[in-house]
Amino acid sequence: MERIHLKSSFVESVVYNPDTLILELVFRNKTIYEYYEVPTEVYLEFIDAKSHTKYFNSHIKKAFEYKKVG
Repeated sequence: MERIHLKSSFVESVVYNPDTLILELVFRNKTIYEYYEVPTEVYLEFIDAKSHTKYFNSHIKKAFEYKKVG
């Protein structure tokens, strides 16, 4: 799994595990969340989105169970 640093004012970096379908996001305020059962296509669309913040808010934030881990 590779950590990808994003050019986003909201999300600092992302790690995705395709085996467990866990998406880990590190936000600019240094909080870390794990999102569960995230399909690979959602992860890929998030990485390719013109606005990571808009994509997160409309496709991830309320669509998947999550837990604050840091």
